[in-house]
Amino acid sequence: MTASDVLDLGVSEHMATASRELCDLKYHLDMLSRNGIFQDFQNDWMGASSTCAFHGATFLSRVVPFLDWESSPQAEPFNAMVDCRHVLGAAIKGKPGNIEAKEITERIARYSKHHTDNDLLQASYWWYRPLGILVAHEGKHRVAFMRTNGDLPIAARVTPVGYPAPERLKLVEVAGDHPQYFAMLDERYLQALERPDVTRKYLSAYGVKTLHWSSLKALPDLNLVQAAIKLGQQETVDIQKLNAFKATELDEPRKQKLELHNLEGYDFEKWHYFAICLGLMATALTASIASTLIEWRPLEFGTCVLLGACTALAAAPWVMRWRKRPDHNRLAAWFSNRAPGKKTRCLG
Repeated sequence: MTASDVLDLGVSEHMATASRELCDLKYHLDMLSRNGIFQDFQNDWMGASSTCAFHGATFLSRVVPFLDWESSPQAEPFNAMVDCRHVLGAAIKGKPGNIEAKEITERIARYSKHHTDNDLLQASYWWYRPLGILVAHEGKHRVAFMRTNGDLPIAARVTPVGYPAPERLKLVEVAGDHPQYFAMLDERYLQALERPDVTRKYLSAYGVKTLHWSSLKALPDLNLVQAAIKLGQQETVDIQKLNAFKATELDEPRKQKLELHNLEGYDFEKWHYFAICLGLMATALTASIASTLIEWRPLEFGTCVLLGACTALAAAPWVMRWRKRPDHNRLAAWFSNRAPGKKTRCLG
């Protein structure tokens, strides 16, 4: 088989190298899975709990934001010989070293042939064409096997899928002692980056630029974005919805200054309030008269305190002003649904 027989990924050499390096990383992690602290490290890096290798799509979603934003197939599936170095597989139930030497040649022959019968399920791979990388659905274990035995091509049923063009994407850095990073799509949608260094390295090869949060206009308050991600319990934040929430639920109510004696929907019980004030005033006057008859300094001081308290209490309803406090818990209602275009796919 010649190089021309293998699927042409159609990406730049820079992008092809980045995808190949990402697949190298996944391959080596697979070889270390099910092995003590190496598995624990993978679990920490993936932010999930597992006892074996992770699916290729799960791995890729940790690195590439908005991965399934354009999940509809771009063309009909077709048979192709695929370069195994560009496929994210998953050695879940076994590794190449578990295969007996006498079976290797026969397995290579089987994995290099397109099958139409039921003796072996045909490999099924999704091809993220703009990125030059494939994800194994069926035929996950073949990737590590063919790599271990000479980086041999794999016969597979390939389904091309899309990914947003680089000019639609931005990586946004929030400076600080512990920098944060977000990916922004179409100047509207935000996702927090889980593995920012790897993502920046990979998407820079794709042509995505990194900008600073402070250099971008019309972005919501960072604390509000973080609250939306946390309270909305989803990874994508719609900037337009967040700005609308801020304008209608936070800014406008906070501009409304309410007076204690004129709260909408409530009647101020004036006589009850002023009865207390008059009672204190009467007590203060009685103490004042008594202080003129009895020269006792503590009584004079107490009279002054009572008179001051009466004055403050009587004036309080007209002096105090109230503003509505921001209720970030209401964000959950605004972000209860997934943003348009976000679809979930299960690799099995």
